Amino acid sequence: MKRVKLFSKEAGDTIVEVLIATAVISAALGMAYAISNRSLRAGQQSQERVEALKLVEGQIEKLKYLARTDGAFDTVYRASDYCITQTTPPQKKAKTDALCTVNNRYALEIAYTGDVVNDPPRRLGNFLVKATWNRLGGGADELVINYQL
Repeated sequence: MKRVKLFSKEAGDTIVEVLIATAVISAALGMAYAISNRSLRAGQQSQERVEALKLVEGQIEKLKYLARTDGAFDTVYRASDYCITQTTPPQKKAKTDALCTVNNRYALEIAYTGDVVNDPPRRLGNFLVKATWNRLGGGADELVINYQL
């Protein structure tokens, strides 16, 4: 009868080597997750800012349109904080109006900040156009543009 050896002389990986390899792989995967998560958040914030910028630019365009077409611009739009609606024709609404919130997310606001220094003819003043919103990942953000009309 042939005897079978229970232990051979071939050496395999020890438990310490397996644990070290697992730790190295776990650390690499953890770093990859952190980098991709940070990149995803940066992409979301960038997309939110681009959307807010488009909305603020739209408010500026409506303000310019109303300055050309509304005879009462000097008295109506040099007033308290407001927004200009997305409707046709655009209308001035108080900043607390529901129409000043776009997509249930971006609150729009225009504020008259004063006359232009050494006001040349046809200058209507400085306006502060602002969009505020809550970020998807938490926290608040805002975009402000100072525009001279």
